[in-house]
Amino acid sequence: MTAPGEEAQHDTSPYLIEIGGKRVKRQCASLVLGYSRFMHIRFYEKFDRFHCKAFLTDSFRAMAGVCRRIVVDNSHVVIVCGTGRNAQVSSEMEAFEKRFGFRFMAHELGDANRSGKVERRFWHVETNFLAGRTFRSDDDLNNQAQTWLDQTANASRIRELGASPRELFIAEKPHLTALPLYVPEVYQLHRRDVDGYGYVHLHGMRYSAPAKALGRAVTVRETQGEVILLDGHEELARHRKLMGSDGRTQSTLPGHERRGHRPPAAPPEESRLKALGPAMAGYLDRLRVQRGHRYIWSVRKLYAILCQYKNEDFLRAVELAAAHNLYDVARIEGILLQSLARQEYLLPLEPQDYEDSPGFIKGAGTPPSDMSSYEVGTKPEEDDND
Repeated sequence: MTAPGEEAQHDTSPYLIEIGGKRVKRQCASLVLGYSRFMHIRFYEKFDRFHCKAFLTDSFRAMAGVCRRIVVDNSHVVIVCGTGRNAQVSSEMEAFEKRFGFRFMAHELGDANRSGKVERRFWHVETNFLAGRTFRSDDDLNNQAQTWLDQTANASRIRELGASPRELFIAEKPHLTALPLYVPEVYQLHRRDVDGYGYVHLHGMRYSAPAKALGRAVTVRETQGEVILLDGHEELARHRKLMGSDGRTQSTLPGHERRGHRPPAAPPEESRLKALGPAMAGYLDRLRVQRGHRYIWSVRKLYAILCQYKNEDFLRAVELAAAHNLYDVARIEGILLQSLARQEYLLPLEPQDYEDSPGFIKGAGTPPSDMSSYEVGTKPEEDDND
């Protein structure tokens, strides 16, 4: 029998669920308290360390505390290497442990009974909650799951315990480790470019940005429910996170122009590059077709390369790239450096008499030695003392 507040078990299980009229795969994450069997679940499109931290944080808040030990399987979501007692928790999840004051414990391979409490609750999810249900969206799925937890899963009497999880949780709650005074929101950061139509791309979804961010790189702060666009410390836009189950793949905020059919304004670097001549102008015209919404970034990259090298060397590299239909501008600097190496650092192939060259003679520190006594056919003078 597990003591109150001593242990919880966490695991995930995949299900095929009908959402928005389509059968889609979702991961059900579950946390079950070992003493009371009080349970918290949530469904995710995918489940990685970010989602694991977000789910456990929500679970700890729902239970107003955390057990001293959480049993997990040996998946790489939490464990970075090893299994069972030799398992090593990833550094990211170790920091998460310290934040809430608990420890992860991986059960031994093949010891399915060690996580039996959470496994049996998955059977309850499959046969009771999901049986015969359909859902409009992922939000509807998780809202119905919360209602089911409150009214059925945690409220129904468990025969072997003689009480419901909710009743036993009242006795277990005082033994849980209290949450810290401040629980930070779980998030992850991405670096994205705003495309020529004013959107950033994240996990296959598009989120609008204000016009002033067009063609620039911004920081994307992703939380469990929001996508926030940042330029340094300035917040540019805040979107509700799209899941795709409702058919939406694009979010446009009021005040952000829909630039779907209007080409972006040319950057000032374009005119400076075209001033180098018709060869450069022709390359830029083809570059616009090839790179699409990445054209503005490509032009700025080209101009940054131009500022570091001579015009003639830069044009030579661009002409060579055009001859090979190469429009990945990040590789043009490599072509330029290879060309310079062949011109200035390649040693001559013809043999040369370096000892007679003015540079060699001028740099010689001592006069040549007299080697006449060592010529063939001569005999060195004998020492008078012999």
